[in-house]
Amino acid sequence: MKKIIQQMLFLPLVLIISMVYAQKEFVQRILLDKPVTAGPLKVFPLVEDPNSYFYLPNKVRLGTDDNGTPQFSFIRFVDNVRSAANDREATTGQGGGYVHLLVGLIVTQDEIKAAEQELKNINPRAKIVGNVVYKGGTMALITKSVITNANSAGGEGARRVLGIGPAPVLEGDKIAVSFLLDKTDATLLWESLKTATPDISFNLNMTIAGYQSPVEFKIEMDWDKIYNHEIFNAGVATPILQAEIGIATQELRESGAIRITQIGEDPNMQRLQDLLTNKMIDMCFVPFGREGSPNWSDLAQPLNGGQSFLDRATTQLNEERQRQRENNNTIANRNLEERRYTDEENRRRREENRNNNGTTNGGSTGGSTGGSTGGLTGGTVASGTDSGTETEEGNDAAGAETATGVREGRVTPRSTSTPSRLGPAFSNPANFRNGTQGIPDAQQQQQQQEGLQNINIVASYQKKTIKHTGKYTAEARTYFTTSLTEVFGGNIGRINCRDCLREVNLDDPLYKQRELVCFIDGEISQDFDKFINYVTVSMRKKHPGGDITTDEVRVDRKNYNSEGNAFKLMYGWKTGDNDRRSWLNYEYKTVWNFFGGGTVESDWQPSVNPVIPLKAPVRRRSVNIIADPDNIKKNNIRSVTVRVYYSAGGKEQFKQTSLNLSRQVYSAIVDFILPADQAEYEYEIDWLTGNNQAVKSGRMKSSFDDIFVDTLPGK
Repeated sequence: MKKIIQQMLFLPLVLIISMVYAQKEFVQRILLDKPVTAGPLKVFPLVEDPNSYFYLPNKVRLGTDDNGTPQFSFIRFVDNVRSAANDREATTGQGGGYVHLLVGLIVTQDEIKAAEQELKNINPRAKIVGNVVYKGGTMALITKSVITNANSAGGEGARRVLGIGPAPVLEGDKIAVSFLLDKTDATLLWESLKTATPDISFNLNMTIAGYQSPVEFKIEMDWDKIYNHEIFNAGVATPILQAEIGIATQELRESGAIRITQIGEDPNMQRLQDLLTNKMIDMCFVPFGREGSPNWSDLAQPLNGGQSFLDRATTQLNEERQRQRENNNTIANRNLEERRYTDEENRRRREENRNNNGTTNGGSTGGSTGGSTGGLTGGTVASGTDSGTETEEGNDAAGAETATGVREGRVTPRSTSTPSRLGPAFSNPANFRNGTQGIPDAQQQQQQQEGLQNINIVASYQKKTIKHTGKYTAEARTYFTTSLTEVFGGNIGRINCRDCLREVNLDDPLYKQRELVCFIDGEISQDFDKFINYVTVSMRKKHPGGDITTDEVRVDRKNYNSEGNAFKLMYGWKTGDNDRRSWLNYEYKTVWNFFGGGTVESDWQPSVNPVIPLKAPVRRRSVNIIADPDNIKKNNIRSVTVRVYYSAGGKEQFKQTSLNLSRQVYSAIVDFILPADQAEYEYEIDWLTGNNQAVKSGRMKSSFDDIFVDTLPGK
């Protein structure tokens, strides 16, 4: 391949090439408008040597490794999930499928030999000297939609674009393609892969750079006006569909930004429109992905209009397919009507001939009649066809639709008017034969139906970063560079590889993790901000392989109120954790810090439970301070102060309260904490008598919930 390209670069220039701007990309010196179908391949002649041809590598195939194994992988996976507390019980898990494959442009030697042999039947001096190198292109993966919206374009049998990306440009090159499927699509594809034609198709829209034969018209392009079109307002990396470029080219013609001066008579306007679209693509656009580094996952994200780019491409694809179905139905109905009329006309003429010639002469007359009408009945006229001429009533020209989607021959726009009773064939005198006016040529009568589009309308491009100025002119009888869009595709075919298809439950030990939920025990939770600064929970998991996983969480007044008393620790799967039962084992310890600086730290405690209740090492205690008013008055007590002593974390603390007897406050409550296993506490009472004498009770112990303070010591 390299040697062939080098030879081409040194070929002498024998043609005048009109160039308005410097070509920065490699252009092969082939005539794009002179393709020849040779057996299984399409070939293009060299500009300098019409007997030398380059074949088009338009065979897309699934890649294989050195052992012939398909480079294809499909993993169908499931993820078991729990239902929420208020949901119905979950009977199916979540999941889908992941597909990865390599695909390339692969032409076999047998195909090349067959093409060359067929080519020699057309041109005995012809030879294939190399292969075409694509300028660029995009590849789409298309599958049948699982759910079809009855109101959407496409209807039954709609197709869905799974993804669009850059295509391989060199023969033998492979590119990797991968995509995700939901569980419904994955199930259907799994079953589809058991068939000879699975529901995955490659569809390529490729660009070939070459030369155009001398044209018979003049094209003028005003760049200042062209760049005012809305198609150039999008960002540089925004994908643009080829169909949108074609529409923009037509609009630019109508606005005068692109002018065409006819030279000669009756140019092929459809071919000219294709030429303009390809020239616009060649000069202003590149296949999506060539410039910049687009994130292909963004193609599935909604754009300003609410649709993603892939949704946009899918909509256009199905709208075009629906339009073609409707057009094909119209053509079929016309053909049926014309065939019925032909049969009726033939029957009527046979009846007339019988009446004119008589029925008694069955010899020469019958032979003459049979010879004449027999050809008519067959619907085939030996002469008088006008291949490629225009016809009325929307009849397509004789040029047929080629496999690449490029229409050859003269084409007239389709008419939306109702066809005449006689049909399109009767409008052209060339369709009449001596003595048989009104008998349509059945070959002319049968209109060509279109094959359903699969990819050419979802080809994607992006704007070039360069911007042209001034005017571009292509003069008549001038060779100039252009590009050609080549559309082809293929199916991945039967996958004869067991190892390529796998089913996986995502409950894989390697990805397992365990969360431990910690919460403050309800007994102390209401008083958390009264006595406790914080509590720290430490976790450690000893794995059989020697690894140790540790985690820690701290609960204080701030995050206790914000996180709803739910704090989590976690450990994962390590080497050697093959015993699921022992994998549940872990250890934890707590550190409690109380107001005043006291701390209580626990030992490491083993556990298998997924929940760690943080039960405080202390408990709240409330003591009632009670005084009888009569005794207070009798003992001449002016005031009472009570101190309750308690220990938290090894440090003694106390709570104190006073009774305001002058305001007739004769009771109070003292809240404090004690170690969880302790019932007794110490307290002390101070009295102040009416003569300002202070009396102390000294420290005393008690386990009661009430302390009576209306009697002085010794009384």
